[in-house]
Amino acid sequence: MGASARLQNDYIRSCEMIIVDGFIGNDPEFRVATRLIIERSNANVAGMQQHLYYPASDEELDSFEPRLTVIYTPNLAMPGYSGRSA
Repeated sequence: MGASARLQNDYIRSCEMIIVDGFIGNDPEFRVATRLIIERSNANVAGMQQHLYYPASDEELDSFEPRLTVIYTPNLAMPGYSGRSA
């Protein structure tokens, strides 16, 4: 695991996070099960994603296995990246 990943993992342990599960794409044959993990302090972004993702049904959520996971920590300062967040 790289230094940036360790820094992000440590940061996540100190934050309250939200998980949004859904699909990218609306064609059942090609859609991708996706999980967004984001800081609760940025819940407005998670709320937007709930509208951009195609929601999973209750039955799909019972056995939901994401093929793609996005971890978004916009408030995490990354040393060496001037003025940017992860």
